[in-house]
Amino acid sequence: MLLNFCSKLIKSFIGNISVKVTDSAAEDADMFESAASSEPEKEETSKAVPVKEPPVEITIKNPKYKFAHGPKFKNGQPSWIVVHYTACAGASAERMCESMKDVTKASSHFYVDSKDICASVPLKYVAWHVCGGKVQQPYKDKALTLEELSEFKADDWRYDFAAKNHLKWQAEGDDFLGNYYSIGVDFCVLKKQTKTKKANDGDWYFNPNTIENVAKTVAYLANVYKINDSHIITHCMATGKLCPAPYAWPPEDGDVAWEKFKEKIRYYRNRGVIAKWK
Repeated sequence: MLLNFCSKLIKSFIGNISVKVTDSAAEDADMFESAASSEPEKEETSKAVPVKEPPVEITIKNPKYKFAHGPKFKNGQPSWIVVHYTACAGASAERMCESMKDVTKASSHFYVDSKDICASVPLKYVAWHVCGGKVQQPYKDKALTLEELSEFKADDWRYDFAAKNHLKWQAEGDDFLGNYYSIGVDFCVLKKQTKTKKANDGDWYFNPNTIENVAKTVAYLANVYKINDSHIITHCMATGKLCPAPYAWPPEDGDVAWEKFKEKIRYYRNRGVIAKWK
């Protein structure tokens, strides 16, 4: 009987211990979960930070030619950059600089090919590259308004394209006014056949290295003079002339090619360009 009583006592004692241990473990688990849920998630600190590429370097040749240029810029410095092409298939940058004497009454600040970037007109002076920047009129005996020109289409001149640009610029209070406010940069160009040399032939093209050199040159100038991206335009965008031909004709292909070129300019502007004048 005593044995039975002791046995029951021991069993009761062990049961009480088990309950207490189980309850304690449950409480600890609840506390841990509560603490874990209230603890803020730790942000990752090992995210890779992109390393900016170093600036690119260009060398600008500054030949001592008798430049064809005008007075100084109207506002003291340029606020636009106009991109052209020479329309002289195969002519080098140096050759173009040599030919642009003051007797020609035509010039650009820079001529660029696959190897060289040549300065032709000092940057404090106006070059003769885009006249007053107005849309060319299709008729000699009457002048059309910009609204009329914006609906005028032709296969040798983009009147409508240029007129729409001027209407947009005027609406923004920032119309393009030509030589006295802009730097001219010319692509040296190649052509698949030279029997004809019309701008709308469709076979003008640029050496890939020339494209890179012009993009770097324009990026450098835009950064130096703090020129807005929207103020980097083609000759065609201002006057309707199919210049530079690969970025103007045919219209759909030319516009796409120009936008790709603008992306290159933005890339080099962001990266930075250092110029060495030789």
